[in-house]
Amino acid sequence: MKNFKISSDLIFLILAAMLIGDALIFLFAFEHAEFNAAICAFGALAVLIPKLLVLIWNDYKTQRHHMNELVLIAVVAAVAQGDIAGLLTGAAVAFFLMMGIFIERHSASGARQALESVTQMTQTSLLRCNPDGSESEIALDDLCVGDHVRLRPGDRVPADGVIVAGNSAFLEANITGESVPVDKGPKDGVFAGTLNLSGAPVILIQTLGENTLIGKVKQLILDAEKTRPELVRMMDVYTRFYTPMILVLTFLVWLAFNHDWNRLVTLLVAACPIALVISTPSAAVATLSAAARVGILIKNIADVERFSRIKNYIFDKTGTLTLGTLEVVQIAPIAPFSATELLAAAAGVGKKSQHPVSKAVVILAERTHLPFVEATNWKDVPGRGIEGTIHDRVTLSGNLDWMVENGANMADFKGYQDDIHNGMSLLFVMQDGKPMGWLSLRDQVRPDARRMVEGLQKVPCEVTMITGDREAVAQSVAKSLGISHIIAHCKPEDKVTETEKIKREQGEVIFVGDGVNDGPALATGDIGVAMGATGNSLAIETAPIALMAPFLSRILYLRRLSVAYRAIMIQNIVIGALIIVSGFVMTLFMPSTTWVWLPAVLMAGFQFLGALLVVMNSARILRLNPDDTEEAQFKEMMFSSSGFDATEAPPR
Repeated sequence: MKNFKISSDLIFLILAAMLIGDALIFLFAFEHAEFNAAICAFGALAVLIPKLLVLIWNDYKTQRHHMNELVLIAVVAAVAQGDIAGLLTGAAVAFFLMMGIFIERHSASGARQALESVTQMTQTSLLRCNPDGSESEIALDDLCVGDHVRLRPGDRVPADGVIVAGNSAFLEANITGESVPVDKGPKDGVFAGTLNLSGAPVILIQTLGENTLIGKVKQLILDAEKTRPELVRMMDVYTRFYTPMILVLTFLVWLAFNHDWNRLVTLLVAACPIALVISTPSAAVATLSAAARVGILIKNIADVERFSRIKNYIFDKTGTLTLGTLEVVQIAPIAPFSATELLAAAAGVGKKSQHPVSKAVVILAERTHLPFVEATNWKDVPGRGIEGTIHDRVTLSGNLDWMVENGANMADFKGYQDDIHNGMSLLFVMQDGKPMGWLSLRDQVRPDARRMVEGLQKVPCEVTMITGDREAVAQSVAKSLGISHIIAHCKPEDKVTETEKIKREQGEVIFVGDGVNDGPALATGDIGVAMGATGNSLAIETAPIALMAPFLSRILYLRRLSVAYRAIMIQNIVIGALIIVSGFVMTLFMPSTTWVWLPAVLMAGFQFLGALLVVMNSARILRLNPDDTEEAQFKEMMFSSSGFDATEAPPR
C-alpha cells in the first residue's frame, strides 16, 4: 500500500507535467490556440490542487506547521489574474512546489523503507511439524504461537522463537548490523526477519507480529521519526506567525510597486519555505536510517543532537567493557600433580554445575580435547564450592576457605596472592585431602574497548568505570583500558547514587550498561545506552539508545553521527533560509518582463532546486560508516577456537 501511494503521487506529477508541456506547446507553437493552452493548464491545476488540499488538511489535523497553505495562496493569486498567463503561472508554480513537497514526503523515508524490506518475508508458506511427526505446508498468516516450524535453507524466520532441534547459521544483520552469520543450536533464540542460511532446524514459535523483536524495533524507529530536536521545537514557536507575516509583507510590496500583481505572486512563491521545512526532518531520518543500518536503536532524535555535547561517560564493567564470561588464563598445579590432571579433575567435578567458573573450566577442557570423567556423588555446597567422586577419589573444587576447612594448608597454595592482586578469580582443587593446585580466571575485556576509551579521551571526555566487583578486579580491567577513574563495590542502587553525584559535580552524563541490572542507572544518566540489546525487551523498551550488537565502537560512531547530524541540520536550515531571503531580494529587484508568468515560474523552480539540495545534503549522513577494525578483532576472537595451551606449568 505504501508503494502504491508513492507511485500514485509520481503518476499525478507526471500527468501534470505533460499537461503543462502541452499548454506551452499550444501557446508558443500554434497561433490562436490560447483556449487549448488554457484547457491544458486548467487540467494540470485540477490534478495538483486536490493533492495540495489533502496535504493542508493533514497539516491542520496533526497541528504541524508546514506552511503548505502559502503554496495554495500563491497558486490562487496567480490564477486570479484571469488570463492564460495566470493559469499557466499557477499550474507551473503548483507543479514545482508540489515536486518539492514530493521530495519531502518520499525521499526522506530511508529508515522506514529499510525496515520494511528487512521484515518482509520472502516465502509465502512454511513447514509446520505436526504432533504425529508429519510435516505440512501452511500459509504465513496461519502461524500460531506454540507451533513447531521447520526452517529450510534460505527461509526467513517468521517469528521470534527458540530452536528445539537441529543446528544452523543465521544472518542477523537486519537487527544487529553484524555481517557474520551466527551459529545456533537447541535452546538458542532466533528472531523474526533473520535469515536461515544452511541447516533445517525446528523452532518453537513464541512471539508473533508486532510483539517480536524486529516488530518492536521497527515501531520504535518509526516513532523516533516523529520526535523533534530542540532547535526545531524552538522554531515551531514562531512558525505559526510566518504565514500572516508574509501576507502582510506581500500586501505592502504590492502597494509599494503600484499594484504589480505578478510581483506579488512571485513574492508569495519565494516565501514558500519548502527547503526550510524539510531541512531538519530529512537530516533526522537520514540519521535514524544510518543508525538502524548498523544496529543502533534511537528513541528520540534529540538525544542524537545532544550526544556529542556531553563529555562525561560512565561505563558498567561486567557485560559492557568486558564480555561478562570468564576465561581460564592460567593453570597452577602443585606437585606431584600435572596441569592436565588438575584441569581434568576441575572439569569432571564441575560438569554438572551451572556456575560461570565451572562452565569456563569445562569449556576449556572440551576445546583442548582433554579427556575427563564426570564426577559421581555430586553435590553443590553453597558459598563454598562443589564436591564429587572421580575414580573413587573425593574431589573438591571451590574457594580457599573451603580447602582449609577440609584440611589443606594455605602454605601449599604458595603464590596465589599474586593472581588475586592481578584481578583474577581463583578456583582451588583438592583430591582425597591433597591440594592439586588452582586455576586463575579472568573476565575477558572486549577487544574494541581500549580503542573506544582512547577515542573518547582524545575528544577529550572523562571516562569512569563503575562495577559491583572487588577493587583488585576493577583496577586490573581499568589498567588494561587506560581508565583512571573507577568506582568498585557498587550495588545497583549505588550506581544510581554515583551517577547523580557525577552529574552534580561534572555536568551531563552518558551511562553505558548492559541493560539488564543497570536499568535504574541507565534512567539516571542524561542519556542511557544499553549494550547488546538483542533479545532483551526490557533494554529495547526502556533505554533511550540501544546497541543491538555489543560493539563498543558504536559509541564513537554515535559521536560522529551526532556531530554530522548537527552540522548538516544547521547547513540545511541556512540553505532553506537563504532560499527565502535570496528569493525576496530577487523579487524586489526583478525587472519587468514581457512574459509575465516567467518570474514566478522561475522562482518555483528555484524552490524545487533548494529542496533537492537539502535532501542531497542530508543524504551525506548515510555515507558515514563505522570503523570496522574493532569488529574484525571481535569476530576473530569470538569465532576462532581457543588458543589456550594446557601444557604443564612449573610447580609452585
